[in-house]
Amino acid sequence: MENPIELKAMQLLERIAENYPARDDVRFYTPSTDTVTAGTSLTVTFTLRRDFEIHVTKLYCDARASCTYTWIFAGISYSINEVDFDWGKRTRVDEDEITLVVANAGGTDVDVGYYIRGWARRKAVN
Repeated sequence: MENPIELKAMQLLERIAENYPARDDVRFYTPSTDTVTAGTSLTVTFTLRRDFEIHVTKLYCDARASCTYTWIFAGISYSINEVDFDWGKRTRVDEDEITLVVANAGGTDVDVGYYIRGWARRKAVN
């Protein structure tokens, strides 16, 4: 029978290994900037690689007074310009993309910067 303290330590180490990047994992930061024309919306799609397990730690878009924001990620819609995931939110198995929609209801064009940040672990080959 295992020592309860050892068992608890093993469970904690497994949780850390699952939720934080390891040395061989790929860390990513994908910044870009676009102009959102007055009275229109901009849709940005980030395509994900299926040969990696993706963990996103931040979704970000510059806040502008006349704009609304929607991030669509892991089957959930976030109506805000910035979302943080402390433990790294994992993509769903069947997910191919992350989408950002910026709608500009104002009378002037606006420039917005945006990015996603996180890390990826190559999936095991069976």
